[in-house]
Amino acid sequence: MKEVYEDIKEAIMFLNKEKNSGHSFNKYSTSFLFTTENQEGISKILDYKDKNVWSVAASGDQYLASIYYGARKVDLFDINRFAYYITYLKIGAIMTLDYNEFLNFFVPVHNYNIEKSFWDYDILLKVLKVLPADVALFWKEVIFYITNMGKQFGNFVAPNNFYNSLMIVVRGMPFYNMRNEYLILKSKLLKMEFPSFKEVDIANIKSEIDVKYDILYLSNIIECMVRNELERSYFMNLSLEDEIEKEKYKLVMEQVRHLLNKKGQILLGYRTNTRIEEATDFLYHNDALEVRAISSKVLPYDELGFEASDVDLVLTYKMR
Repeated sequence: MKEVYEDIKEAIMFLNKEKNSGHSFNKYSTSFLFTTENQEGISKILDYKDKNVWSVAASGDQYLASIYYGARKVDLFDINRFAYYITYLKIGAIMTLDYNEFLNFFVPVHNYNIEKSFWDYDILLKVLKVLPADVALFWKEVIFYITNMGKQFGNFVAPNNFYNSLMIVVRGMPFYNMRNEYLILKSKLLKMEFPSFKEVDIANIKSEIDVKYDILYLSNIIECMVRNELERSYFMNLSLEDEIEKEKYKLVMEQVRHLLNKKGQILLGYRTNTRIEEATDFLYHNDALEVRAISSKVLPYDELGFEASDVDLVLTYKMR
């Protein structure tokens, strides 16, 4: 349990704004509550049925979608330690709470204001019963601290982000949008063990994991790596973007290709609210990769009313 107490200490530092990961991803980073990726659209590109999947943990939505759409087994990884706790809390919440209670507990914004029931300590007590001991201890301490702070979340999560509003959360997510589909997901989760999780940097995967999968779900990890590299340059030199993308793409493929079964598939990128003609960089003009447009998860306008494209781009690689 020593590691859990260290994780709790780090979480409290984020809650107190003593730490801020910004756009970078480290062992401890500001965490996502929900994905901005349309899982219903992705399921028409990735055939999850009876497949073994290796997925980034992130907010847990990628795991839930894989199970909902019929994956046989899903193993998780993430560089961010907090993603482990977020994902397990979400799984446990679905296992123990009814549909409306889950939405009230986990979706922060329903009508433009943060709900009082979001991460409510009394509701948490129901969820703790099914969580592994380390995860239960973490959330008992962290949410108790949040409650005593008057529901202040610091840099730990951003509950009032536009993406965390109910109208966005349910788009492209049948198990959030409809009670019957939520119950289908719940019944599947109740029959399964919690997934395995490995805290690892994708740049070091080759030496850490030696298991074969049918689907590798990498979300937009490459783009995040590129952005981090660009932000390290003093002038944010965008002319370097293609060269950095080529470098990171090569690095990631060298690290993960050995994990892929024959005829396997990798989700290598996801770009929100973007049309193909707007994506002019190397990744989206690579003959080895396929780009598909699906309906946007996030509404084609943001909280300030700025319009954007109404499609998202899904970037995949298939073993040939």
